[in-house]
Amino acid sequence: MTETLEIHLANDEELRAAHANVHDVWSLGLPLDAHIQRRLTAAHHRRAEWIVGTLAGRVVCCLGLHPLQFQLEGRLLSGVGVASVHTLAEFRGRGFAPRLIVWAEEHARARGAQLSVLFCDVKPAYYERMGYLLAPAHRGELVVAEKLSYAQRLLDEAGTRFDSLDAATNIETLMRVYQGDQGREPLSIARSAEYWRYLIERQADDEFLSLVRGKENVIYGYARWKVAGDALSVRDLAVVRDVSTVQASVQAPRDVLYATLISRANQVGLSRVVGWLPAGAAERHWFRVEPRPIEITMFKPLVPEVQLEARHLAAADRINEIDHV
Repeated sequence: MTETLEIHLANDEELRAAHANVHDVWSLGLPLDAHIQRRLTAAHHRRAEWIVGTLAGRVVCCLGLHPLQFQLEGRLLSGVGVASVHTLAEFRGRGFAPRLIVWAEEHARARGAQLSVLFCDVKPAYYERMGYLLAPAHRGELVVAEKLSYAQRLLDEAGTRFDSLDAATNIETLMRVYQGDQGREPLSIARSAEYWRYLIERQADDEFLSLVRGKENVIYGYARWKVAGDALSVRDLAVVRDVSTVQASVQAPRDVLYATLISRANQVGLSRVVGWLPAGAAERHWFRVEPRPIEITMFKPLVPEVQLEARHLAAADRINEIDHV
């Protein structure tokens, strides 16, 4: 008799089993018990709905469904991010993951979700067969010593300073700057105040810096970063694109932000700057930009009213790493 895969929302016991199952892929070097506890308590994982597939009561596959909002041509869309798709090795090749994803999409759609995103760590063709659309996804890297002199000269000419920023007490400012940048894209992830609070909690040890305009103390850009080995790893950034909000001499605020990151990396003794960055002209000027080999961005409309064009997918190259589900 063939066993039937039962798909449903995980109960507490099944959630622990699901987290234990993924230890072989996402342990971060932790022993099993510490790995399970980390995933049970982390803001990132607590925010998700967890869906499992069971055979005779045993959890054999799972995924996390993260609530998200998107902006599409200025219109807010309810959506989800599909994450931690995993099947136990002995059960792979039986089509369990696609069935799990279909169930998750139907569940999300019934709750009003209109668009789904996932970040693919396997060949994208696997998810393309399920209707997901491939978006550009790049990363950048530079060597601080090679760019430092030019960066410092640019900062001197721009008349801009950068300060540390307490993100938790400046959410409205961060929202304004983010909306003045990502909000102008045809497709982006929308960030409410609640979502901003979650992002700040998610990686509480990350540092923030702000770009400040001269004597008026107007913040027109920010960057969020952490130390990753010898590198300053950029997690999130935005600059207001309306150049009237910055000094007249600053014609390329994004260049000023990259120069700021280089200067900050030098201050704290880091030799590289790395991070998710789009393949734009400013990025290619500063960084060696390459396609990301993993964490590749893919989208799927969940309702007929949502249609994604090439320019929407191209805009997704600007999604920041902190939004990764």
